[in-house]
Amino acid sequence: MPRPIGSMTELPLGRNLSRAGVVLAASALLSVSLLLICRTFEPYAVLFGALFFFAASVTVLTGDIVGKLVYSIFLVQITVAILLPLSLYATLVGIIFFIPVFLLGDNSEKIDTIPLRKSMMLLLAGWLVSLVYVTVFSYSHRGFMLLFDAYLLLGFGVAYAIFVLLKLKILNAERLLFYVTLSGLVFAGSTLALYFYKGYAGEIFRDRFGMLVNINSNFLGLYVIMMFSCSFFTALFEKRSIVKKIFMYAVSVVYVAIIFMTASRGPLLGLVLIAAYVLWYKRSVKLLAVSLPCFAIAFFTVGSKVITRMLTPTTSDLLSDYGRVLLLEAAFKILRDNYYVLGIGMNNYAWMKFDYGFPIWFDSARSQGFSSHNLFIEIWLGWGILGLIGWLALNTGIIYKLLRSKSEKYSGMAKAIAFAVISYLFYGLVDSNIGNYSMSFTYFTLVGIAFFIIAQKPDPALIKQPKGEM
Repeated sequence: MPRPIGSMTELPLGRNLSRAGVVLAASALLSVSLLLICRTFEPYAVLFGALFFFAASVTVLTGDIVGKLVYSIFLVQITVAILLPLSLYATLVGIIFFIPVFLLGDNSEKIDTIPLRKSMMLLLAGWLVSLVYVTVFSYSHRGFMLLFDAYLLLGFGVAYAIFVLLKLKILNAERLLFYVTLSGLVFAGSTLALYFYKGYAGEIFRDRFGMLVNINSNFLGLYVIMMFSCSFFTALFEKRSIVKKIFMYAVSVVYVAIIFMTASRGPLLGLVLIAAYVLWYKRSVKLLAVSLPCFAIAFFTVGSKVITRMLTPTTSDLLSDYGRVLLLEAAFKILRDNYYVLGIGMNNYAWMKFDYGFPIWFDSARSQGFSSHNLFIEIWLGWGILGLIGWLALNTGIIYKLLRSKSEKYSGMAKAIAFAVISYLFYGLVDSNIGNYSMSFTYFTLVGIAFFIIAQKPDPALIKQPKGEM
């Protein structure tokens, strides 16, 4: 009987120590490297990151503890990003670990086909064209930022690394999605803790959740709607454990409450789409009769701030909406000057918009300020028309293939990730977080799991037998 891949406890002692030695050496090298670049990053943050990952590598010698520690990165990264770019460090570690892990995986031949390769080629072509354009023919003298191009490229690297690690059975898809799903609770819980820590406990239900403690409510709402999709569909399709099913439904209720408390209008469309799909999927009059009153109660209680923002917007709300119009006007002027084809580099719109009529007083942060507030426009601006087509092809391909997945084992996961991506994209019509690596890390983690599910072979029981065969 072949031994399971990725299980260090079942490896011969020599092979076990050899693998641990490689990981330990790579982590030590990374730790030294992080300490040497302290002039770029905050010294104490780099020191903390170095010690954290060095400790993580040491635990390889203790067996399965390191596996659980790796999953914990997905659980807490969105929260610690306030103080420490953990997801960025995790990616840098992954780059160093990935090659030895891949080489030490005995079943690397299982990596036969990478899903949606053509879409990725279009995206990379868009990046290369924009890179050549801004550095050689157009804006090289303006000091364009390449950092956010690197962030997006790292995100795609995360997706494919997750795919390979799942194929090699070094990571487990169900466990990984579980930890990612619960990360929304950690994020919301840490935001709640900040209210108590800063003395705003009495304002929790009066404030747009997060604003008083400098947590962007729209950002929180976007993250939670993605996690709601993961928790709700996990519960809906759970068949093995009634305890897990109840727990995930409870988590889903918490997520809905948080979405309404943020008073962010973007996530509501995701909620409506998920509700509409479930009602169509179940085709149950009883479910419709129960769900509509529940949704109404939530909307008119914790969702009262959303109603207020829609029906009686404040001066700040109106100014924000007007700013979005100005941002889009500047964006289309830039697209026009670049023939609607060529990109200017990811997130460079943030400072370039001032040259195209956007008022300086509206965005005092300037080079690190407002994006176009539209994910698709931001991709188009950054990597040109090729990048936009590649982005649309990648995401629509993921959604289409997940919703048509024939894998019974991963049916719930497929629906969960499909609607998480759908919610992310619909939210992208009114805002863009493409420059936020911690958000991208979670999104691309889900994309990596999606690649893994898409690559699954159909269940033999679902394959139609030719006539005359039993």
